[in-house]
Amino acid sequence: MNNFKGNKFQFKYTGAKLLLTAGLSLTIAVGCSQTNSPKEEKKEMPVQTTQTTSAESPKMNTEQSKDPEKKELTQSEKNDEQTKVETEKKSAKAADQSSEGAVKNSENVPADTPNNLLEQRKIMIPVTDISAVLPEELYQKLKEIDFADFNLDADNPKQIKDINSLYVLANKANYFPEDFKPQNLVVPAIPFSFSGENEKKYLQQPAADAITLLINGAANEGIAISGVSGYRSIARQKVIYKYNVDNYGQSHADKYSAKPQYSEHHTGLCMDVSSASVGFDLVEKYGNTKEGKWLAENAHKYGFVIRYPKGKEEITGYSYEPWHIRYLGVELATFLYNHGLCYEEFIAGFQQITAGEPEMIKAEESEGKENTEAKDQPENKEQPENKEQVEAKEQTESQKQ
Repeated sequence: MNNFKGNKFQFKYTGAKLLLTAGLSLTIAVGCSQTNSPKEEKKEMPVQTTQTTSAESPKMNTEQSKDPEKKELTQSEKNDEQTKVETEKKSAKAADQSSEGAVKNSENVPADTPNNLLEQRKIMIPVTDISAVLPEELYQKLKEIDFADFNLDADNPKQIKDINSLYVLANKANYFPEDFKPQNLVVPAIPFSFSGENEKKYLQQPAADAITLLINGAANEGIAISGVSGYRSIARQKVIYKYNVDNYGQSHADKYSAKPQYSEHHTGLCMDVSSASVGFDLVEKYGNTKEGKWLAENAHKYGFVIRYPKGKEEITGYSYEPWHIRYLGVELATFLYNHGLCYEEFIAGFQQITAGEPEMIKAEESEGKENTEAKDQPENKEQPENKEQVEAKEQTESQKQ
């Protein structure tokens, strides 16, 4: 029993010891668990944060935080490169552009720029002898016009004197006063490529009447032609010229567009025309359309000429414009058409004819003066006596005495 009790006590002691040891181990385990948990969470937080940031494109944010100007610099470089490419394209386009592109805006021109004078004045006008083919009736009609005042020297432009003449020459050698505006401007009864009130609908009365007949005549033959641009003020020409210079370059603009004060559109005697077949554009290919061909073959019958013909570019100073017609009257327009002359050629030839007239007139005046003096002498005036008459007279008087 004592052994049993002792053993029992020993067992209890041993059990208590085991329980105590187990409890202590459990406490230590729990303590360790509580101690390690924050460390593990703290260790895992950066991982979770990194993963979340990565999903939101951490690389971009990191680069932005390191070099916030890098993206702007790259965009700036791209913009510069794009601008450079566009500039090169525009220059190439300006160099190769045909007349189609130059006149898309139907009213082509200037700020007066001195640096374009050499390019603008490249015109050579041969003197054509028209004396043998010029009809006498037309000559007598035109000799009253002072064609000598029409300047043909583009190296020395002159202001136009007879600004209201039906035959006024407006080109690169002649310019209008800055305040010039033609008289008797009216709107012809023709279809236009646009609607509404606009100064470019106007023409001087003679030209307006003639173009109405022309377009009606074309319509009777199934040819539809519309007005696009007639009279143009000097202020408007400045806008157009600047547009062409800005978009096509100085050299190109001067081939298709006049400087302000130099444009024939200031006269109110010309009209740019077109047709639906080319979208009412002012393009060189208009000359190959049925409307353009009809115009070239019939305009003179109504007093108009194709002002800037093909093959005459070095004479007129402008490229071929099959859409630009100028009123000169039926007689002169028909003469130019029949002999294949542009207006500058005719003027040069006419100046040559009239250049000798002052001497002829002077001689005629001198001869007339002599006849007048002889006529003015009194009929009963005694003529000078000769020697025999004097001697006979003296002898008679001696006999009487």
